[in-house]
Amino acid sequence: MDDLIFTSKTHVARIRVMETTSGLYRGYVYLSHATEGPNDDHPYQTDIHRERYDLALDDAKILAQRLLREFE
Repeated sequence: MDDLIFTSKTHVARIRVMETTSGLYRGYVYLSHATEGPNDDHPYQTDIHRERYDLALDDAKILAQRLLREFE
């Protein structure tokens, strides 16, 4: 699945869900300034691993929205 992109006036959050070696899923959020391209910063991770992809994606969406509000 392609990355999801959320934006604010100042930042871009790129969301990705990856499968772990144990077969669980975890969400990652890559945050950058809206005027810059993707960076090499470490991603923000969701708090827990999930058994289902869609649940990990929901966690990542919530994290992205929270980060965009904090950095606005």
